Amino acid sequence: MNALRRELLSYEEITELGPEGSFLAGRQAALAVLFIDHTELYRRLYHRYEQDGRSDELDAIALDAAGNLATLLQTLRARQDLLIALARSDDFPAVPVAFIDQLQFSFLLLADQRRSDSDSDSTGYTLDACLSAEEAAGQLEAEITVAWLRDLNADLVMSEPSASRFARELGEDEPADEPA
Repeated sequence: MNALRRELLSYEEITELGPEGSFLAGRQAALAVLFIDHTELYRRLYHRYEQDGRSDELDAIALDAAGNLATLLQTLRARQDLLIALARSDDFPAVPVAFIDQLQFSFLLLADQRRSDSDSDSTGYTLDACLSAEEAAGQLEAEITVAWLRDLNADLVMSEPSASRFARELGEDEPADEPA
Protein backbone atom coordinates (compact mmCIF):
# COMPACT_ATOMS: atom_id res chain seq x y z
CA MET A 1 0.00 0.00 0.00
CA ASN A 2 1.41 3.37 -0.96
CA ALA A 3 1.89 6.24 1.50
CA LEU A 4 -1.12 8.21 0.24
CA ARG A 5 -3.44 5.26 0.81
CA ARG A 6 -2.06 4.71 4.31
CA GLU A 7 -2.65 8.40 5.02
CA LEU A 8 -6.21 8.23 3.65
CA LEU A 9 -7.04 5.33 5.93
CA SER A 10 -5.71 6.94 9.09
CA TYR A 11 -7.95 8.96 11.36
CA GLU A 12 -7.95 10.12 14.94
CA GLU A 13 -10.70 9.14 17.32
CA ILE A 14 -12.81 12.11 18.32
CA THR A 15 -14.07 11.50 21.84
CA GLU A 16 -17.44 13.17 21.22
CA LEU A 17 -18.11 10.95 18.21
CA GLY A 18 -16.92 7.64 19.57
CA PRO A 19 -15.08 5.02 17.49
CA GLU A 20 -17.75 4.54 14.80
CA GLY A 21 -18.46 8.24 14.40
CA SER A 22 -14.74 8.96 14.24
CA PHE A 23 -14.29 6.28 11.58
CA LEU A 24 -17.12 7.70 9.49
CA ALA A 25 -15.94 11.30 9.91
CA GLY A 26 -12.38 10.38 9.00
CA ARG A 27 -13.38 8.38 5.91
CA GLN A 28 -15.76 11.07 4.71
CA ALA A 29 -13.20 13.84 5.13
CA ALA A 30 -10.57 11.84 3.26
CA LEU A 31 -13.06 10.88 0.55
CA ALA A 32 -14.21 14.48 0.12
CA VAL A 33 -10.66 15.73 -0.41
CA LEU A 34 -9.88 12.83 -2.74
CA PHE A 35 -13.11 13.32 -4.73
CA ILE A 36 -12.38 17.02 -5.30
CA ASP A 37 -8.73 16.32 -6.09
CA HIS A 38 -9.31 13.33 -8.37
CA THR A 39 -12.12 15.05 -10.28
CA GLU A 40 -9.57 17.65 -11.38
CA LEU A 41 -7.07 14.91 -12.19
CA TYR A 42 -9.72 13.06 -14.21
CA ARG A 43 -10.65 16.18 -16.17
CA ARG A 44 -7.04 16.72 -17.21
CA LEU A 45 -6.31 13.04 -17.81
CA TYR A 46 -9.42 12.63 -19.97
CA HIS A 47 -8.27 15.49 -22.20
CA ARG A 48 -4.81 13.93 -22.50
CA TYR A 49 -6.35 10.61 -23.58
CA GLU A 50 -8.42 12.53 -26.15
CA GLN A 51 -5.36 14.38 -27.50
CA ASP A 52 -2.61 11.77 -27.23
CA GLY A 53 -4.38 8.42 -26.96
CA ARG A 54 -3.42 5.86 -24.39
CA SER A 55 0.08 5.43 -23.04
CA ASP A 56 1.63 3.43 -20.24
CA GLU A 57 2.23 6.67 -18.32
CA LEU A 58 -1.40 7.82 -18.55
CA ASP A 59 -2.69 4.32 -17.79
CA ALA A 60 -0.53 4.18 -14.65
CA ILE A 61 -1.89 7.52 -13.43
CA ALA A 62 -5.48 6.40 -14.08
CA LEU A 63 -4.99 3.06 -12.32
CA ASP A 64 -3.36 4.71 -9.32
CA ALA A 65 -6.25 7.17 -9.01
CA ALA A 66 -8.80 4.34 -9.29
CA GLY A 67 -6.93 2.47 -6.56
CA ASN A 68 -6.97 5.51 -4.28
CA LEU A 69 -10.74 5.85 -4.65
CA ALA A 70 -11.24 2.09 -4.22
CA THR A 71 -9.24 2.10 -0.99
CA LEU A 72 -11.67 4.50 0.67
CA LEU A 73 -14.82 3.24 -1.00
CA GLN A 74 -14.17 -0.33 0.08
CA THR A 75 -13.57 0.59 3.71
CA LEU A 76 -16.81 2.59 3.73
CA ARG A 77 -18.79 -0.16 1.98
CA ALA A 78 -17.54 -2.64 4.55
CA ARG A 79 -19.54 -0.62 7.09
CA GLN A 80 -22.95 -0.68 5.43
CA ASP A 81 -24.55 -0.24 8.84
CA LEU A 82 -22.97 3.20 9.17
CA LEU A 83 -23.74 4.20 5.58
CA ILE A 84 -27.40 3.21 6.03
CA ALA A 85 -27.64 5.12 9.31
CA LEU A 86 -26.07 8.15 7.66
CA ALA A 87 -28.45 7.96 4.70
CA ARG A 88 -31.44 7.82 7.07
CA SER A 89 -30.22 10.74 9.16
CA ASP A 90 -31.84 14.13 8.70
CA ASP A 91 -28.79 15.77 10.27
CA PHE A 92 -26.18 14.73 7.71
CA PRO A 93 -26.25 14.35 3.94
CA ALA A 94 -25.43 10.93 2.55
CA VAL A 95 -22.09 10.26 0.93
CA PRO A 96 -22.54 10.58 -2.87
CA VAL A 97 -21.15 7.07 -3.33
CA ALA A 98 -22.70 6.61 -6.79
CA PHE A 99 -20.87 9.67 -8.12
CA ILE A 100 -17.58 8.56 -6.62
CA ASP A 101 -18.13 5.06 -8.05
CA GLN A 102 -18.64 6.55 -11.51
CA LEU A 103 -15.39 8.47 -11.22
CA GLN A 104 -13.52 5.35 -10.14
CA PHE A 105 -15.04 3.24 -12.93
CA SER A 106 -14.15 5.92 -15.48
CA PHE A 107 -10.51 5.92 -14.34
CA LEU A 108 -10.50 2.13 -14.80
CA LEU A 109 -12.03 2.40 -18.27
CA LEU A 110 -9.41 4.96 -19.30
CA ALA A 111 -6.67 2.50 -18.41
CA ASP A 112 -8.40 -0.56 -19.91
CA GLN A 113 -5.44 -2.86 -20.56
CA ARG A 114 -7.45 -5.18 -22.81
CA ARG A 115 -7.46 -2.60 -25.58
CA SER A 116 -5.14 -3.31 -28.43
CA ASP A 117 -2.65 -0.63 -29.36
CA SER A 118 -3.25 -1.59 -32.99
CA ASP A 119 -6.99 -0.92 -32.66
CA SER A 120 -7.20 2.64 -33.93
CA ASP A 121 -10.67 3.13 -32.46
CA SER A 122 -9.87 1.70 -29.03
CA THR A 123 -9.37 5.03 -27.24
CA GLY A 124 -12.52 6.56 -28.72
CA TYR A 125 -14.62 3.55 -27.77
CA THR A 126 -13.37 3.60 -24.20
CA LEU A 127 -13.83 7.36 -23.89
CA ASP A 128 -17.45 6.94 -25.01
CA ALA A 129 -18.01 4.58 -22.05
CA CYS A 130 -16.39 6.96 -19.52
CA LEU A 131 -17.73 10.06 -17.92
CA SER A 132 -16.76 13.05 -20.03
CA ALA A 133 -14.52 15.62 -18.38
CA GLU A 134 -17.54 17.92 -18.10
CA GLU A 135 -19.75 15.20 -16.58
CA ALA A 136 -17.09 14.45 -13.96
CA ALA A 137 -16.79 18.13 -13.06
CA GLY A 138 -20.59 18.40 -12.98
CA GLN A 139 -20.76 15.78 -10.26
CA LEU A 140 -19.05 18.22 -7.92
CA GLU A 141 -21.82 20.74 -8.64
CA ALA A 142 -24.68 18.29 -8.06
CA GLU A 143 -26.98 19.21 -5.19
CA ILE A 144 -26.18 16.08 -3.15
CA THR A 145 -22.43 16.63 -3.52
CA VAL A 146 -22.61 20.32 -2.66
CA ALA A 147 -24.64 19.54 0.47
CA TRP A 148 -22.24 16.76 1.49
CA LEU A 149 -19.14 18.91 0.98
CA ARG A 150 -20.72 21.91 2.70
CA ASP A 151 -21.66 19.87 5.76
CA LEU A 152 -18.19 18.37 5.91
CA ASN A 153 -16.74 21.88 5.57
CA ALA A 154 -14.64 20.41 2.76
CA ASP A 155 -13.22 23.66 1.50
CA LEU A 156 -10.04 22.15 2.83
CA VAL A 157 -6.79 23.78 1.94
CA MET A 158 -4.25 21.48 0.36
CA SER A 159 -0.54 22.17 0.43
CA GLU A 160 -0.64 22.72 -3.34
CA PRO A 161 -3.69 23.31 -5.53
CA SER A 162 -4.67 20.23 -7.55
CA ALA A 163 -4.56 22.09 -10.85
CA SER A 164 -0.90 23.06 -10.42
CA ARG A 165 0.16 19.63 -9.22
CA PHE A 166 -1.60 17.80 -12.04
CA ALA A 167 -0.31 20.22 -14.66
CA ARG A 168 3.20 19.36 -13.55
CA GLU A 169 2.49 15.61 -13.30
CA LEU A 170 0.92 15.49 -16.76
CA GLY A 171 3.57 17.71 -18.32
CA GLU A 172 1.18 20.59 -19.01
CA ASP A 173 1.74 24.30 -18.74
CA GLU A 174 0.81 25.80 -15.40
CA PRO A 175 -2.83 26.93 -15.41
CA ALA A 176 -3.37 30.66 -15.54
CA ASP A 177 -5.28 32.21 -12.66
CA GLU A 178 -8.84 32.84 -13.71
CA PRO A 179 -10.14 36.37 -13.20
CA ALA A 180 -12.36 36.80 -10.16
